[in-house]
Amino acid sequence: MPLCPICGNELNVGDVELHEIVECPRCGAELEVVNVNPIHLEELPPIEEDWGE
Repeated sequence: MPLCPICGNELNVGDVELHEIVECPRCGAELEVVNVNPIHLEELPPIEEDWGE
């Protein structure tokens, strides 16, 4: 099982696809699946304003 990179919680993600977004139930972090074999998760960057650019 993959671990949350923020809090270390084991996540039961089941069948996931590359670039799918999952949420950690312990800390609430939004995580992106960056590898599926083995499953590797990374925290999503915060959404920033683009100020119309």
